[in-house]
Amino acid sequence: TTVVGTGTAASCTETALRTAVAAGGVITFNCGSGITTIALSAPLVAPTERDTVIDGGHRIVLDGQDRTQILIAARQNFRANDRYVAVQRLTMIRGRDVGTGFRPRDGERLCAWGYKEGGGGAISTRDVNVRVWGVTFEGNHGPEIGPDVAGGAIYVAGSKSLIVVNSTFRGNSASNGGAIGVLHVESRIFNTVFENNRATGMLANFAGATGCPPFNHEEQGGAGGLGGAFYSDGFDPGDTFSGVRMSDNRSGDLGGAVFRSAYWGNIPGVARQDISWTATTLERN
Repeated sequence: TTVVGTGTAASCTETALRTAVAAGGVITFNCGSGITTIALSAPLVAPTERDTVIDGGHRIVLDGQDRTQILIAARQNFRANDRYVAVQRLTMIRGRDVGTGFRPRDGERLCAWGYKEGGGGAISTRDVNVRVWGVTFEGNHGPEIGPDVAGGAIYVAGSKSLIVVNSTFRGNSASNGGAIGVLHVESRIFNTVFENNRATGMLANFAGATGCPPFNHEEQGGAGGLGGAFYSDGFDPGDTFSGVRMSDNRSGDLGGAVFRSAYWGNIPGVARQDISWTATTLERN
């Protein structure tokens, strides 16, 4: 639909890319024969009622400069939308989401503290599906502390699906889900490597912290640290890992590689949720 650039690296500007992403459709690049880095000062905003594909052709690096998220798309519905954003054949580095609604810890009490909302240093969506193919995510960061914030590289909430294929997540971090965090989203991950990602929170996320003021819900305690590489919470159909390697990931509390909070058995009418593992290696987590 749109070609960003006219044959030189200098022609591939943040403004041109931002305009193309806002229109949706298929976005490719003509930036010359070398690797081109496009530094961002604010998130790229994709439409929510039209599919968007950003194809870097193995020559584009999107850089959040440790100051901004890279790509976002959000609508207020819940698991209703079939539209998606797709990123392929590119690199996403130094995306950052600080989080909102910070509450400091009250002494040594276990009452919930940290950031109330946020996640997804590189990609964040709500009710917009995400597809990733052949992408390297490196050095992206979400909120560093909080019970419900997640996803150093990717955070997807209230969407139908996340699909990741042939990709690498290295050196990303967030309070939960050092690389990926999802809420009520079916995740399918194939032929992908997770290395040295970190869930930086602590003391988990639990109910029954009596005498505590409301955080995101009543009697909530802890500040995260769940799932060094991957964190999933919700009543979606479940998760699939095939041809995945998770190495040297760390968490501040539970699940050095993967943490899953399932709802079946706790909420009437919610079906059983499974994790499927095929040809997958977990080492030194």
